[in-house]
Amino acid sequence: MSAHTLDTADLAHRRFYGAKSVPIGGTDILAELPTATGTHVIAEITTQWPDGSDHQDLYQLVVGPNGRDVLDSQLDTATVRQLLGAADSPRGATATQLLTLHGELPAVLNAPTAWRRAGEQSNTSWITETGPDDGPEIGPGSVVVKFFRHLTPGINPDVELLTALTEVGCTAIAPLFAHTTLSLPSGEATYVTAMVQQFVDGATDGYNWVVSQLRSSTPTTPPEGVLQALTRLGTAVATVHRDLAAALPTNTRLGSEVATRLVTRARRLVAGSIHLAGYAPQIEQVFRHLTTRDTVPVQRIHGDLHLGQVLKQAEKFYLIDFEGEPAATLTERLSPDSPLRDVAGMIRSFDYACQAAGGSTGAVSGANSQALTQAFLTGYQSLLPVDPVVLDAYILDKALYEVVYEENNRPHMVDVPLTAVQTILADS
Repeated sequence: MSAHTLDTADLAHRRFYGAKSVPIGGTDILAELPTATGTHVIAEITTQWPDGSDHQDLYQLVVGPNGRDVLDSQLDTATVRQLLGAADSPRGATATQLLTLHGELPAVLNAPTAWRRAGEQSNTSWITETGPDDGPEIGPGSVVVKFFRHLTPGINPDVELLTALTEVGCTAIAPLFAHTTLSLPSGEATYVTAMVQQFVDGATDGYNWVVSQLRSSTPTTPPEGVLQALTRLGTAVATVHRDLAAALPTNTRLGSEVATRLVTRARRLVAGSIHLAGYAPQIEQVFRHLTTRDTVPVQRIHGDLHLGQVLKQAEKFYLIDFEGEPAATLTERLSPDSPLRDVAGMIRSFDYACQAAGGSTGAVSGANSQALTQAFLTGYQSLLPVDPVVLDAYILDKALYEVVYEENNRPHMVDVPLTAVQTILADS
């Protein structure tokens, strides 16, 4: 295939494509390799921005005869092994030179198996189906293969952190079996293209589970079973933080340095908000409280933690998707931070779950959110300490970000984070 056969009009409407609002100015095929399903393509897409600049981004595709990506719609085990760079895949020397498989593939990928898409995502994930003779199903032996679509050079935080956590035997994540890297013919950079992870069988999305449980309860008090589960969730998050600190370097930052960073970010958010301007002095005062701390411990963290980033399987919780905040740069996502940023992100998601369950940001929703928070912190503090000054600062930082996000994307939801900002400032 050649660049002019790539259907860019179709590409521009795909979920994984990240520049839908600007026109595509050109494509350059940097690598193409045959697979059983279609042509494995690494395409450099040039977009033309309103300021006159051109941006180049790399995308991983599997392209069919009509020039459209088919990785979202069809897959077989032979293609998976080829995309992962398995040594016995019949693709020729070129594929071996470009793709490197790190780790060992699980046994389920050594024989033909059925596959099932794992929902709509910014990347493409497929799950193996194993089951009785009367029909395939997702079972305990299943694995999930995630293909990264928008490729960025260097370390992938999801792979890096899951590798470290798997190596220390962390019990609050699904183990990582393998991942694949791509080295282009130019040799300038390496890209992570895929990862293979144990599938958490029978699990429920944490956010949907909490919302459903709250909806089926009395409006004034969360069910005791939910509070007990949130305590276990707190312990799971602390387990991940403890294990990351054991596996990867840790450090400290001056409290004044953390305060300055959060004030700088807050000023940028306030400047872009129609609701926050009147609160600027109080907001900065909360962050200035951090100067009372000589140092703040920092380490590698999840970076984008909320209820939607956990899976509940029976009595256990597993953290997923360690790629970090999507809007942050790779440098920012790889930088150590306080683990209380993750704690704050989880606490803020309780607010949204309570609002979704009750349809109100009033006193009942606030009381339920506080009960969930206390239960979660009880579990977290069973393993790790929590500095309330640092935690309050990160909760406020997250709520400010949410206000601006909701103003720009879901104006009808802005009262959820705005109420939190007002409560934090009133209590400080």
